[in-house]
Amino acid sequence: MKRTYNKLTAFVFLLALILTAIPAAAAPATGGEKDYLENADLIYLGSDYFAQEGEAIASAIASAKEGTYTVDAVPGAVLTGREDDSYVSRADQLTNEDKRVLLVELPSQDLGEDPAWGSFDYTYDKTLCDTDTLIGALDYIFNVARDTEMVGVLVIPPTAEGDAYQELEAKARELQEKWGYLIIDLRDQDNPADVILTELGDYLTTLRYNYKNMFIYAGNLPQFDPENYETNPDSPLKGLNIIQLGSSVTFGSGSMENSFVEFIAQMTGSEYVKEAVPGTTMSNLATQADTSYINRMLENLDPEMHADLFLCQLSTNDASKRVPLGEISDSEDPADYDLETVAGAIQYIITYARDTWNCPIMFYTGTKYSNEAYGEMVDLLLQIQEKYDIGVIDMYHDLDTDVQLYNQYISFDGIHPTKRGYGQWWAPYMVQQIEQYLADTAGSEIQTEEAA
Repeated sequence: MKRTYNKLTAFVFLLALILTAIPAAAAPATGGEKDYLENADLIYLGSDYFAQEGEAIASAIASAKEGTYTVDAVPGAVLTGREDDSYVSRADQLTNEDKRVLLVELPSQDLGEDPAWGSFDYTYDKTLCDTDTLIGALDYIFNVARDTEMVGVLVIPPTAEGDAYQELEAKARELQEKWGYLIIDLRDQDNPADVILTELGDYLTTLRYNYKNMFIYAGNLPQFDPENYETNPDSPLKGLNIIQLGSSVTFGSGSMENSFVEFIAQMTGSEYVKEAVPGTTMSNLATQADTSYINRMLENLDPEMHADLFLCQLSTNDASKRVPLGEISDSEDPADYDLETVAGAIQYIITYARDTWNCPIMFYTGTKYSNEAYGEMVDLLLQIQEKYDIGVIDMYHDLDTDVQLYNQYISFDGIHPTKRGYGQWWAPYMVQQIEQYLADTAGSEIQTEEAA
């Protein structure tokens, strides 16, 4: 069973999330979607194809969008090395100017009998790139683009063909996972300028013309979708029904609505009910009462459903809205809890879930980010854990944020993971913690309704 709520709310929330990373002057103009390609300055770095067709393409796009351009194309130029006309040497001449896009033609000139393919890692230091190799040179060029704050695009020309070029293209697509650059394939296209105009326009809108968002784009590439992860046929969570209550992190606002919920289901073969609305609080804050965790739990979750686990998000929204922490009550009566405080809301959720579904209960925290109030909420949750003996997946303290792929795992706010972040970072750890908690509480003996 799967349910997801308020897609429009999530879309608006994600746009707001992205917009917080760019200057106010770059925000969409009132009355319509901003055209991020308008007045843009495009740099065409290339070899044979751009030398022959670059001027016509660039001129057509500049005329359509009142932009400017530079075609830096040298016939026969290679990616690698430090000769004057190589891509690497010409990339070194790029400067940091406002609203620039770097379009890089992927050439075939380096493809001899034994191409020097090279490799890349996830360090972002151009001095470590082996520019005598194809992938090292390409990695170097996009390092330069980042250093000069340019959005990067890779262009596959119409003339691209042959087994060696296919291998080069495949390796360039692997490198895309690091940089998040757009790949525009001009093969079999009648009007290259129109293709670039459309695909680049959509890409800049997705990024809100901020080169930093390329990393978030990289973390949400299709290869990181949940269905691309293997299911463990022997998972102890297989067939279990998990109620998931939360806000944007549970919803997947930074990951195109694919949160840890979908990844855990794919990895374990478990089922879920997902009650998640971005921007909402656990507590019945006056301005959030209708959409609070508590009200949605009471109104949207079937009290008669079978549940093997209740998993609730410790919402960052209570921290950002400065909801009072409150005090832990000695009472077991929900009527005694102050639902406008964090402590009261958590206790109410635990008590109601326990009495309604009679299943193990867990909360999870986000990873550490720069909000002191959220840290205090985590400490409070750990105190409440002692009273109710619930499980806590404490990623705030226990999951290391000093990881190489951090800028691809999570949005710039430090709160919302990408698909790659959920699939490779959060979900495996959460599965481990859930399995351990259920085993410790005899959860391995829980049966689904079908098996009971």
